[in-house]
Amino acid sequence: MFMEKLLQETQRLSVIVSMLEITKQSDGNLEARGWNTPIGIAKITGSCLKIGELGDAIVDAGYRECDKATLASIMSETRQVLDTLLTQPAG
Repeated sequence: MFMEKLLQETQRLSVIVSMLEITKQSDGNLEARGWNTPIGIAKITGSCLKIGELGDAIVDAGYRECDKATLASIMSETRQVLDTLLTQPAG
């Protein structure tokens, strides 16, 4: 159950980033509308937080739905996304 939700949320994060980049690239008014806008950052941060919560739930459940290495990899990637957000100036 948690693993399915975790996979859904990671897919959602991927879609958010992809759609925000497409929107940024296609904006005819040259306005910043990509992932590094306040709305983009809020959406990505919310998704990363949800991924963290689901990861914690899997750990609390004793890794019954996912092995430690896979979960560690997912959580590492999520931390990298958040680190990137923190180092980028808002657009």
